[in-house]
Amino acid sequence: MAERWEPIIAFGFAGLSLGILDGSQWAVGDADEQVAITTRTAVRALPVLELDPEESLRLISERLRQIERVPPIDTVLATLIADAVSHGRSYWTDLGMRWVEALQPTPALVEIAAQVSSSSWASQRARHAARRVIRRAERP
Repeated sequence: MAERWEPIIAFGFAGLSLGILDGSQWAVGDADEQVAITTRTAVRALPVLELDPEESLRLISERLRQIERVPPIDTVLATLIADAVSHGRSYWTDLGMRWVEALQPTPALVEIAAQVSSSSWASQRARHAARRVIRRAERP
């Protein structure tokens, strides 16, 4: 039996989407092939971070309202952002921090922000964004 694929938001130039596979897990793929997003496969979905975070989160939220069972988006976004930062490249880290700032701070995102804020390789923009996220998380 084929798994059900619900594309949520398209990205990149190859016709890929971030979507929900079989109603239970986030995946990246197209109509023919999908791969569940894990720490080992997150790199395939990194181009999602090239999208505008605010607009993308709005579109994702609208689309998710139409789906009955939805796995939490926060977990998959934290996985993507953690993978982006783990490469130690300013480009992906800057993009990841844009998303972290657009999301509500969770322990996973605050941990990512702490890693970026103290790194010597991250851009000044990313380090400052990370510090803003940490300060926002510390507010009561």
